[in-house]
Amino acid sequence: MEIVAAINASRDHKEILMIIAQFATEFCHGDAAAVYGLNEEGYLILQAGHNLSPLFAKAVEEAKILPAEAAINKTIISGFPVEVFDPCTEPDFPPKLIALLKKDGLRSLITMALTRGGREIGALTVFRRQLQHFSSEELNLLNILTQHIAVSLEKNLLYREMEDRSTRLAVLSEIAKAISTSLDSEQIFHAMLAEIDRIIPCQRAALYLFQPERDVFILQFLYEKHPDPEHLNHKERPASETPASISFFSKKPFYVKNTRESDLAVVQELKALNSMGILSVLYIPILGEDTCLGVLSLGSSELAGFREDQIRLLSEISPHLALALKNAQLYAELRQTLSELERTQEQVLQAQKLKALGEMASGIAHDFNNLLATILVRAELLERRVTDPETQEWARVIQRTALDGAETVRRLRSFYKEEPSLEKGPQDLDQILEEVIRRTEPRWKDQAQVKGITIELEMDLQPVRPILGNASELREVFTNLIFNATDALPHGGKISISTRLRDAGLPGEMVEVSVSDNGIGMSEEVLERAFDPFFTTKGARGSGLGLSVSYGIIKRYRGKISIRSRLNQGTSILIQFPSTLGMPEQKHFPSHEFDLPPLRILVIEDEKELAEGLQQMLSLFGHQVDLAFGGREGLHQFAEGTYDLVFTDLGMPNLSGLDVAEAIKTQTPSIPILLITGSGNHVDLSEVKGLGIDGVVAKPFRIGEIVQAMRQITSPSH
Repeated sequence: MEIVAAINASRDHKEILMIIAQFATEFCHGDAAAVYGLNEEGYLILQAGHNLSPLFAKAVEEAKILPAEAAINKTIISGFPVEVFDPCTEPDFPPKLIALLKKDGLRSLITMALTRGGREIGALTVFRRQLQHFSSEELNLLNILTQHIAVSLEKNLLYREMEDRSTRLAVLSEIAKAISTSLDSEQIFHAMLAEIDRIIPCQRAALYLFQPERDVFILQFLYEKHPDPEHLNHKERPASETPASISFFSKKPFYVKNTRESDLAVVQELKALNSMGILSVLYIPILGEDTCLGVLSLGSSELAGFREDQIRLLSEISPHLALALKNAQLYAELRQTLSELERTQEQVLQAQKLKALGEMASGIAHDFNNLLATILVRAELLERRVTDPETQEWARVIQRTALDGAETVRRLRSFYKEEPSLEKGPQDLDQILEEVIRRTEPRWKDQAQVKGITIELEMDLQPVRPILGNASELREVFTNLIFNATDALPHGGKISISTRLRDAGLPGEMVEVSVSDNGIGMSEEVLERAFDPFFTTKGARGSGLGLSVSYGIIKRYRGKISIRSRLNQGTSILIQFPSTLGMPEQKHFPSHEFDLPPLRILVIEDEKELAEGLQQMLSLFGHQVDLAFGGREGLHQFAEGTYDLVFTDLGMPNLSGLDVAEAIKTQTPSIPILLITGSGNHVDLSEVKGLGIDGVVAKPFRIGEIVQAMRQITSPSH
């Protein structure tokens, strides 16, 4: 038959159904015909029609007609066509279907079910506009016709099922191949989309991951053929505001055929999608072995833009995607762990190096502190003997530098052995900054000029209240910042330093210091690690400790530090310290408390320059000082003279200061002995008091420390 040949010649299902409707109309001398199918809810849907109005299909779907209501069940039971001469006179015929027929002017009809092997695969109805019975010949013809049509239609359906299955397997294979070749979740997402788009065109795709602790869905990846910037900012949505939650918690696909007229159309996400031209959206759960990892969302610009077979295919893809994402997540975690391990190993290695440096520094600390003590004593003598203000100021700079050198040794030793905390007092930041600028001038000015570049340093120091801190540590902080700013200006530029009070006079008053430059700046990656110990961008020139040490000092002072920087646009560092507003006044000793009557003092010190400097300094206060350059010489001289006080160095060859003190106390138990040591603050008076020591002063020392210690150990109450 011609119709069978036409059906067999076509592979397009829609075209085949149109052929059936046309031939049925002609064979039965009708005016129109319809080929029905059933949707997933069991209602009739128009799959093809001939001479029917364009609105007929939509009207049938909206009417929700069951097969029994359209006389299809009767033809299945009888096996013959069923004629309805005038639907208006049929008591069981649904009013909604009568209304449809009247609207199209159709007054009589004949229906025949399309079945094969007891399975209903469709239904065929021929309509007439006149109230006219179908002849028995036409009924027989329609019966024979539907049998041949059913066979051919079933073959075509089987072919299409095999073709669809083959396509699905091919797509699944390609997707599995594409997503298994990468351990990057974003690459997996886009590789999967590229394969899906071949058979399921979509205008939008999104991958959501669920965060149970916050009850939100995070938009992990997004693809849009026509991106809409207004909707790209919604990186997360509460579970109650997205249909993705329905798919996630039910672990089943959730299909919104019409984003405008869905029962969930009030949901903000569907409103946004509809405004972007997405008329239907499909949510597919990404199911692993025992859990749901997230939801894949696909959007179409057509109403009901996804077929059942496409939904099944996407459901079959889900486990492959889940496995790939899980592997990618494990790989990302592994890379992060390895990165952290490498960083930890690097820090451990650097810490071991610094510990070795600390051990070395501990070994030379005595000698280095002796040198600094000599410099400090001589600088104090210079300050007292000259009258020129500039020379006096430079002498004070030498003293502070010597003390900072001692602090450097203390910090180096701290990598090997814990050091006592430095004493803190009120510090004038403006004064400290002016001093640091003078100290660093050779670096930012002189060395830069030698290289042929010019660095301008601009200051705007406002009067500020003192802060509580240690001057040496504060000088180290600002020295580090100025050196960093200088290194960021390889071609010259400007460094700006300013101070100001924030919330002046109010509780919580802060002193702010800003150090900025217009240099090379930092990338976001470098900025994130700026305070990490041992992290440096200077190669072998940098230790990676400058900012991390400064950060630690600032935090100990209950301060804050923040950095703003952009590549090639410079860096600005803002530091905030609590001011001394509202803090108790620091105790200051009046000068008369350091006045002592003239004493006869024996100084036992193997460092000749230091001993002579101390002799000259004590002589300025009216004391008579004798020197001995070693332990044995000191004991001999003590035995021959009469003294009010003995100074002895701790570390001397042949006879240590403790041995000297023990021998002297054996002869004269009442004489006070002051131990001076180059070992820093590691000698505890409580531990050496039983060995004859009455006081301890660490090198390098200020003369004020010596005088105060002398007063304490020579007072009657001692």
